[in-house]
Amino acid sequence: MNYVDSSILAAWLLDQPLEKAFARVVEDGEPHTLDIAQVEIARALERAKIVGQMSDDEFAEKVKMASDLFDGIAVIRTNEAIIARARIPFGLPVRALDALHVAAAEWLAERIEGSLPKFITQDRRQAQAALARGLDVPGVSE
Repeated sequence: MNYVDSSILAAWLLDQPLEKAFARVVEDGEPHTLDIAQVEIARALERAKIVGQMSDDEFAEKVKMASDLFDGIAVIRTNEAIIARARIPFGLPVRALDALHVAAAEWLAERIEGSLPKFITQDRRQAQAALARGLDVPGVSE
């Protein structure tokens, strides 16, 4: 089972190079992400359109692709337990959205038996935050 952050999803939608970790998203079954990833992806797509990286038609196509992508991902709703966990100190500087993604992966880990979910990200700062909380971050913790 995997927890996928928005950096991986955005890279795929924006046709950016993906690290090896992305292949594991498909290999390990249904990925999970936090609902805020939907907002992050919408902002990334609009930003790409505004700065001229895609046409209006391409933007419409990518918005549809994003919708289809989220249909295949288990979306975790932000809840009080995740917010409370995100507020716990990390011992290093962590951005708010990164703290929420890491907390969601921890919340998921508490609900599955057997092993921790892999935390799939291309964001080095977020990877460090996940490692600080003991999560398995392929490509970083291997």
